[in-house]
Amino acid sequence: MRFNNILKHGGALNYEENKGILGSSRLDGSSYSTKGYINPFVCYLDIVEENKEDYTAECGDGFELYAQNKAITKLSDITDAYRQTLQADALERINSYIASDYNDKTTVSDLAVAGEYLLVAKTQGTDFEKNNKYIIVYSGTVSNAEGKFGATTVYFPVAYNGVVSLPGDQFMVTETEGIAGHSKIGDSSYWTDGYVDGAEMYKAIISANRDKYTYEVSEGLKSFGE
Repeated sequence: MRFNNILKHGGALNYEENKGILGSSRLDGSSYSTKGYINPFVCYLDIVEENKEDYTAECGDGFELYAQNKAITKLSDITDAYRQTLQADALERINSYIASDYNDKTTVSDLAVAGEYLLVAKTQGTDFEKNNKYIIVYSGTVSNAEGKFGATTVYFPVAYNGVVSLPGDQFMVTETEGIAGHSKIGDSSYWTDGYVDGAEMYKAIISANRDKYTYEVSEGLKSFGE
């Protein structure tokens, strides 16, 4: 809630106008939106960072933490605990996609983390979501009970943009892209989000972004392009 021109007179506070609820957010995984913010770091960026040329700022009630953010620049900057948090989030997103978009004859087995990518923008700016991309890749075996296609390995990369570290081994994500890529499965009429070819995944995520980003690839994915 934004209040303009707050004045203190005696023991009372007065303000010129109330601008109402700031911000607008899409509710994750849906077409619904709401006034306000579902991400407190984005709230901080919109209200404080976007106005720092015109205003000095004082943050309280926990928001002062976000002023001490540092962009992630290498995979080792991410603690194992937060890596596990994002892996769990990525797996939930993949399972939600499979449940809603695959038919009852098509199943995925052996979902497991295949590796990670980190892309760091060569020019760091105030659009925090563009400063880096952290991508967790799961692989799974997709099968069809009616034999529409043979068992196929599918790679599901889930992208998180603008990952920053905060004091006390805390982290925040500015924006979540979700599953990257869209691929045809074999010679069938079936398609899936993600990639059926690891080399194509590498080209789309790494090679296509080399002009703007430096990159780091974990051991499990280096065979596709390193």
